[in-house]
Amino acid sequence: MVATLLLLIEARWPLKPHERDSKRIQTNLILFVLGLLSLEFIVPVCFKKIFGLIGPIGPTLFEVMPIGAIEKVVLGVLIFDFKNYAFHRLLHKFNVSWRFHQVHHSDKAVDVFTTHRFHPVELIFGFIPGLIPVLLGVPLYSIQVIGVIALPWVLFQHSNIDIPYSLEKRMRYVFLTPNLHKLHHSKDPKQVNHNFGVIFSFWDRFFGTLLSEEEQDKHEISYGVAGFTDGDQTKSLYVLLKKPFARTST
Repeated sequence: MVATLLLLIEARWPLKPHERDSKRIQTNLILFVLGLLSLEFIVPVCFKKIFGLIGPIGPTLFEVMPIGAIEKVVLGVLIFDFKNYAFHRLLHKFNVSWRFHQVHHSDKAVDVFTTHRFHPVELIFGFIPGLIPVLLGVPLYSIQVIGVIALPWVLFQHSNIDIPYSLEKRMRYVFLTPNLHKLHHSKDPKQVNHNFGVIFSFWDRFFGTLLSEEEQDKHEISYGVAGFTDGDQTKSLYVLLKKPFARTST
């Protein structure tokens, strides 16, 4: 429902007008389905194996802290967002993880359909930082609130909507806004290694990775990855699934 609404807004107020490329959209949707299958069938097995090895967990941080449900939700959201910020930086830092994460960045356009464009192997990697909330004992209701907030936000963050600069500039004091995230999708190496946050901008601000842009710059960002020189490569499911394993993958 959120995705449909954002697609309608994209069509009416696009940041960067582009035609709906059916092959690109099809590839992104198939990657989305493959990712769901990975999360449904492979990641739970990994969790089961890990917890089978480490055995029962004693009293967790969230169990012993003398705070109420609202405070646990707020703390859970902050832990979730910092975990994603840190994991995102690691994906860019190491060649082995970048090989898979570049599939997400290779999209020549950034819109709602880019949101879940991930190599399935990257999502399997993600189960490792996903252990952190579990080990800390983040309650189920807190995780449910996180899902309600984060899933619509990442759709909005990738959406191709021309947000008024005056509004967006105020939002970024707290949130990692769509235009800040568009800089992260830039082909320019000076821009791509910034703005790693998912929901909040203060992680990037605190660790010195926040990069802002002027109003006119948001229309001039060139999306993609240098290693994908052929536009058709970025729309080929076979190429996207195979490229991380290639010797010359960048």
